[in-house]
Amino acid sequence: MEIVPTSASKRKAVGLEILLNRKAELKDQIKDQKILITEKTQDLFTPTSLTNYLFRSFNKGLNVIDAVLMGYKIVKSIRTLWRKFK
Repeated sequence: MEIVPTSASKRKAVGLEILLNRKAELKDQIKDQKILITEKTQDLFTPTSLTNYLFRSFNKGLNVIDAVLMGYKIVKSIRTLWRKFK
């Protein structure tokens, strides 16, 4: 009678074919990732058109102005509420 059971090795024997197939799969994945990276970097470094750049900067400016006006309105309403409850 065994007090502590010994576990037999349940590992499957890894054959050379399995390793070669896995290596081929990983090489294909790496190749696909390299292609994706090159496409993304080309898209990243292509010059944008002037109109697109101007439109984005104009939109950012309007967002800043909108945020400032909304902050001013919030501060103004808080001040009026503070004065009412004093």
